[in-house]
Amino acid sequence: MNNKRVWKVMSFIGIAILAVIMIGSIYTVNVRYPQRVEEEITQGDFFELKKGVEMCIVDSRWLSSTDLQGEYGDVWYVDNPSAYKAVEVKIKLKNKTDKKKKISLFKIYIESDQYDWNGSDADLFVTKNNDSLEIPLDPGEEREYTMPYTFLKDNYKESAWKTLSEGEYFLVAERYPLKVKWRL
Repeated sequence: MNNKRVWKVMSFIGIAILAVIMIGSIYTVNVRYPQRVEEEITQGDFFELKKGVEMCIVDSRWLSSTDLQGEYGDVWYVDNPSAYKAVEVKIKLKNKTDKKKKISLFKIYIESDQYDWNGSDADLFVTKNNDSLEIPLDPGEEREYTMPYTFLKDNYKESAWKTLSEGEYFLVAERYPLKVKWRL
């Protein structure tokens, strides 16, 4: 009988020690990796994209498969062009420093309130802007670019595909620790 009581006390102490260790681990992780903070930027407002370089969204427009074929027909080589839609986002970049800066535009993704993110279509970008996705900005320089993002019908349910352009969309360059979302 006495051995049972000792075993119960030892089990209770072991469980208590494990609970303290688990709570301490969770606390340590939360201190080391704080929760993500989100900053939403409205269209037309500048916000820092990279240290010393700011970006704002000037405008955006959706393109149907017919629009895509008409504007990008020379470089739009896909098996089924009617299975695509796109959004073109006009952005403005501003170098606020006295040093030359290099910006990687391929790291700017589009995401919506309902769907995962998608990178800019490099071929369409080069065609539209006659420039690469690696942008050098001279001190004080300001430039505008059109970022084309394509969407493939196979990645969406039919009902979602029909209303794809009706959602809220954002451009995002980083997600942690500060997620900055430029609203389209």
